[in-house]
Amino acid sequence: MTQVHVEDADAFEPGAKRIIETDRGSVGVFNIDNEYFAILDTCAHQGGPLCEGTVLNHVTAEFNDVGQRVTEKFTDENVVKCPWHGWEYHLDSGDFAGDNK
Repeated sequence: MTQVHVEDADAFEPGAKRIIETDRGSVGVFNIDNEYFAILDTCAHQGGPLCEGTVLNHVTAEFNDVGQRVTEKFTDENVVKCPWHGWEYHLDSGDFAGDNK
């Protein structure tokens, strides 16, 4: 695994993000309340610049039927939302956060 210096931790403020180039492509690095996350900067949907998107709390919901939402709640999990079409990915794993059934 290649290590890449992003920035000194003292200069990388909470809430900040940096997009860096590596030998495997662009990677977004995020400081969320002094926890650091790195995720590939490419959305699986149509190759959008994922890390230019917004970081927010993941929303979960229960449905009775298609389009009939019963409950929804915000979780403590952080996701990044692609600016092109809104696909969301968990920052801690890089996994798609939507219902991919």
